[in-house]
Amino acid sequence: MSTSEWMTFYLANELYAVDILSVKEIRSPSSVTRIPRAQKEVMGAINLRGDIVPIVDLRVRLGLPTSEDTQDTVFIIVQFEQGSKFKTLGIKVDAVADVVQMQGDQLHQQSQQEANSCIAAIAEHSQGSIALLAVHRLLALTPDMAEVME
Repeated sequence: MSTSEWMTFYLANELYAVDILSVKEIRSPSSVTRIPRAQKEVMGAINLRGDIVPIVDLRVRLGLPTSEDTQDTVFIIVQFEQGSKFKTLGIKVDAVADVVQMQGDQLHQQSQQEANSCIAAIAEHSQGSIALLAVHRLLALTPDMAEVME
């Protein structure tokens, strides 16, 4: 049985996770430059060592109520392959929790009608149910955003 590692984090007191292999770094929130005509979940972009990285407010993306930042709020910088290129994206989360290992039999894949959702699967873990995110589906790219991510 295959094992995978996931970085867990909190949003609105619920546990979510991204594949640890997609995590590039974790950053304290910094000044974000607004991107005109971006989707409502896109807070803007940051300059990360010369690369322009869009930041997505994951609460807004998932339809959760917004909240004030706390000392635990962070940007998780993730990287994913899209076509033949790697894209980098930041996601704003309430707090990072832990890195957990998951066995294949712990994962419950989403149904066909939910295939376009950014939630790829639900995992049963000792910490409770964890929604596993498909980072490549977090941001449906508009032409403006595709330009920023080039």
